[in-house]
Amino acid sequence: MSFQIEFPRQHPATRRFVIDDEIVLISPQGTPDDSTSSESAERRAIALNSSGRAIWDLCDGSRSVNDISAALASRFHVDLEVLSREVRDTLTKLSDLNLVESAEPEGESTTSNVFAIGLEDKPYFRWQAAIFLESLRGKLPPGWRTLVAVCNNGEPVSDELKQVLDKYDTLTVEASNHARKFPLDVGTDAGAYHGALNRVEALAAAARHASDDGMIYLLDSDTFLYRDLNIAIMPKRTALAWNWHIDHKPFFSSTHRNESAKGVDLQKLLQAIGCKTPFQPGGVNVFVEGKVAKNQKFIGDCFRFAQALFILGRIVGVKDAWTAEMPCFALALTANSITFDLLRNEEFLVPSCREQSVAAGSIYHYYSDPGDFGYGAFHNSSWHKQAYHGKDFLRTDFRHFEAAAQSKQNTDHERYFFELAEKARKRVHFRKTPQYLEEMDTERREKAPLIGVGFRKTRLDGKLYERLLNHFRSSIHKFKSEPANEYLLTENKSAYPSLLYQDEEFNLGLLNDLQEAHEAWSGLPLMYAACYGIRVYQPGSYLYAHTDRTTHVVSSTICVDHRLANRWPLYIEDLEGRPHEVSVEPGEMVFFEGARLRHGRPYPLDGEYYANIFVHYTPVGSASASQHRKQPG
Repeated sequence: MSFQIEFPRQHPATRRFVIDDEIVLISPQGTPDDSTSSESAERRAIALNSSGRAIWDLCDGSRSVNDISAALASRFHVDLEVLSREVRDTLTKLSDLNLVESAEPEGESTTSNVFAIGLEDKPYFRWQAAIFLESLRGKLPPGWRTLVAVCNNGEPVSDELKQVLDKYDTLTVEASNHARKFPLDVGTDAGAYHGALNRVEALAAAARHASDDGMIYLLDSDTFLYRDLNIAIMPKRTALAWNWHIDHKPFFSSTHRNESAKGVDLQKLLQAIGCKTPFQPGGVNVFVEGKVAKNQKFIGDCFRFAQALFILGRIVGVKDAWTAEMPCFALALTANSITFDLLRNEEFLVPSCREQSVAAGSIYHYYSDPGDFGYGAFHNSSWHKQAYHGKDFLRTDFRHFEAAAQSKQNTDHERYFFELAEKARKRVHFRKTPQYLEEMDTERREKAPLIGVGFRKTRLDGKLYERLLNHFRSSIHKFKSEPANEYLLTENKSAYPSLLYQDEEFNLGLLNDLQEAHEAWSGLPLMYAACYGIRVYQPGSYLYAHTDRTTHVVSSTICVDHRLANRWPLYIEDLEGRPHEVSVEPGEMVFFEGARLRHGRPYPLDGEYYANIFVHYTPVGSASASQHRKQPG
């Protein structure tokens, strides 16, 4: 996957041959003017169908990848999320064949300052990247960008990470993972990888995107910008933030498992290579001028010092050598006679988790967890990042943490963290209804009667629910894939969005049993409109927000059963258009005005399945009732 192309344009030396709606492209390296063989030239040719040609035609250097995706989504009425992946995959192939190249659109300023992080393609880092990027979104002045270096050694980038990166329009580069290429048998456990080397790789990658006189702000992935960016305090020259771990003498003596206080004297390490310049203890938050980051000797020494510290730490008997990369930047700068400032601004220092307040504009580092020092990342909070090492924190139900953060005993920066998490969850995982479907939906909704009761969650009668659940379990073998539906889609390319079993006799009985409850809730005499289901949503499926047909005036959705890994709420807008997310558990039902209130399941399902059934009624005597028979539709 090639993320480097932000504004793709057709390579001017490309040859093209049009055949009806298709086009054949031959790359510059494969033209007859080259000395390559005909076999080689054939390998550099590609045939594009009509959709591929549509992408190619928009590669004029003025449109971003997101612009191209949006234009095609509107033209072909295709889900933007799905189309974006196809566009990027196509551009990757075109880039590999040298058929497209990068271009800066007219009027765009060159990137001068970059906030950079390096990460691996794992759940732990995907959600951290989302929170990091969310915290900086909309806060950077012109010429400033964010950059994510994905250290994957050329392996395919996961759809989950692509989704995060696409949502935030960040510069993204695929980079080397030096730790996995060259594992050091000196880690906390024998054969351990030292993943922190990815921070050095991120600095090297960012150097290709920052101007010489610009700045690269290299941060840990588990950081976020607290409140707004304070440009006035941002370093204008190479600087490192002071850090108490690095200031401990010897280095490593501050790690909590190092009971003997053994470590390495960093000044003596410098002297051993002939450098007598005093060492300055900084290096967690790193601020480097573009011209310094482009110094290959400096970058190479960062790697070498990190590895040397790792080895020396093990030699002297340090159990935890994970902090080996912390001072490597300071050591490499010092050894190369590159001057740097040592910052003691509280905005850049790694804070204590017991701090009850931090300065606005801080680079807040939520590094701690109960496994480190016995307390979590925030004052009085039980939340800690390691609990979500193998799963996507943003897809878990973290509402109890959000609620706890509102307590006066908790901190404002903790509350802000969960605000960012909630925004990131919606931005990354929420599937917005395409515009053409919204327009159709608006036209239909305006024709439906308004009752004015909105929606309400309640429980189904116990005996009725037991009968419904038994019906579901006894009919498992009868479910079939549901017919295609432009509102119901899936992220799972190898599965159907849902399975369906429609038992007309059973459903008619359910309509009859529930009619009185719906009349009591709506305050209106009703007649049957339809009963649909049981529908069983499959892993990865999502349902765009919509309103139902005009006959479905008084409705309810009933959860029959589910096996979820994480919450999968019903999204519903109230009478004023305000959005709500309602968890509906087995045996629960939600009354709502189906033809008036937009509702759906816009988050991809994380779990095995979710089964529900829908019942709909029409007010007696209404225009819509006269158009519909008194039986399921």
